[in-house]
Amino acid sequence: MNIPQITISEMDRWLTDCEADKEPVWFHGPSGIGKTMVVEAHRRKLARSLGLTFHEVGQPFDMKDPDRTYGFLDLRCALLDSLDVKGAALADKEQDVTRFLPPSLLPNIERHGRYGTLVLDDLPTGFPTTVLAFSSLVSDSRVGDAYRFPPEWTIVAMGNRKEDNSGVNKMPAMMYNRFEHACVLPDVKSFAKFLNANGSDGVLPAFLRVFPEYLHNYTRDDAAFCSPRSLVKADKVYTKIKDDDAYREARLAGCCGVEFATKFSAYVAMKTKLVPWSQIAKDPKGVRIPTQADDQGIGALYALVSLAAHNVTEDTMEAAVDFVERLPEGLQVCFFLDIKAKKPTLVNCTRVSQWRADHNNVAI
Repeated sequence: MNIPQITISEMDRWLTDCEADKEPVWFHGPSGIGKTMVVEAHRRKLARSLGLTFHEVGQPFDMKDPDRTYGFLDLRCALLDSLDVKGAALADKEQDVTRFLPPSLLPNIERHGRYGTLVLDDLPTGFPTTVLAFSSLVSDSRVGDAYRFPPEWTIVAMGNRKEDNSGVNKMPAMMYNRFEHACVLPDVKSFAKFLNANGSDGVLPAFLRVFPEYLHNYTRDDAAFCSPRSLVKADKVYTKIKDDDAYREARLAGCCGVEFATKFSAYVAMKTKLVPWSQIAKDPKGVRIPTQADDQGIGALYALVSLAAHNVTEDTMEAAVDFVERLPEGLQVCFFLDIKAKKPTLVNCTRVSQWRADHNNVAI
């Protein structure tokens, strides 16, 4: 597509700069990787930094002061008709002209807030006439003679690519040329951080570090496939179902496909044979560590790291660090990144400061 590729974690910087410049930006990328979620999270953080109340349009909200409100309006372009954008035609018999009533769907300061972001989601799957109706909004900040885009709002577009088999339409060059563009691709590091910060027990993040090909593995005609969106569901299934392995594997297959479910279930079975955390905490410098001879051995090491990160407390932090220091440096970094996401106060202890001093070539 002749555009730069960025990771999902790099979207924040693009969003910050384009917001400051009031420049529209378009993020392309596979389905289910979390593009919309990242944009919303960034805007929530921006609203807080400005001392504004965040208003997700469509959710219950008591508008008290539009001047102190940051609106977030997510429009699914594939569901819209051109009249949803242009508004309905109305005959003005006094002036002998046709006028368009302003559409209620678009940002309005009194209803949505003085500041905000309009998200044109799934833009490439919208009807061509709808896309053309949006083009004047993007280029001229207006639609017809009745609607003006609020000056303190910005536009973010998103959509899948042709190779994602999402039914995208051919886009006119003039629409492309009105945006800055980036292709967003998922990365294991940022997704593992997200899972660990949102209640995961660390097993799935550890699995993905060993088998990153399961972060996103869509192929044509797949109904169930791996993506960050479906993996979040799979993590919940794994956490919830502990008493029926066959049923759990079937549910996992329903989320992410049979191949993933089989591989992940084998990984979970291997994990149950590892040395327990109580033994690691008791004898961190003496417990046996698996070899790295194959994928299973590497997987076991990642599983031990996630086990330690999930169970460590302030009282056992020193033992945990003694243990992970016996592992390759990359796995040590994974441990501290997981701790930082799950239990950030633990990284401030003296033992971690000592580790930082001994490994000043890496950052956590």
